[in-house]
Amino acid sequence: LSLLCMTLAQQACAQEAVYKKILKQADQLYNKGKFDQALVVYNDILAKDSAVIATNPELNFQIGLCYFNSVNEKEKGIEFFRAYLKDEESHFEAHYFLAQLFHLSYRFDEAIVEYVRFQEFVALDTMSLKDIIDQVLISLDREIERCNYGKDLIVNPRNIIIENLGEKI
Repeated sequence: LSLLCMTLAQQACAQEAVYKKILKQADQLYNKGKFDQALVVYNDILAKDSAVIATNPELNFQIGLCYFNSVNEKEKGIEFFRAYLKDEESHFEAHYFLAQLFHLSYRFDEAIVEYVRFQEFVALDTMSLKDIIDQVLISLDREIERCNYGKDLIVNPRNIIIENLGEKI
């Protein structure tokens, strides 16, 4: 019985070492901005052991950012940013990324909520220059205006004609 326990413990340690190595590889890709490649590795890890996020909640942010930077799968990042914000609000930037993903998914009301949350954090920032904070707040106000405009366009669509003006234009 003790031999079986020792064998199982050794296998668990070996598996953990493999996960750490693979996770380190994904983190390196992420840090280099190779989000699509990092996402493949992160998804492989999650497919084998979804509990890995419980021991490393920062993964939710990283995977969310990988999806944010993807070409076709942006909306999948929403669940990861939401999970991240439930566990830890140290990176208030996650509210901005979540707002952007909602915005791109035509979920304008949810986007506005997240833009406002991000604005609240930015307004409390005492480390940045006032000019920078003011510019960010103005930019966020514009994003909220765009969301409101998007909501209006969904309710009151407009007919438009797109016409090719020729090769020389």
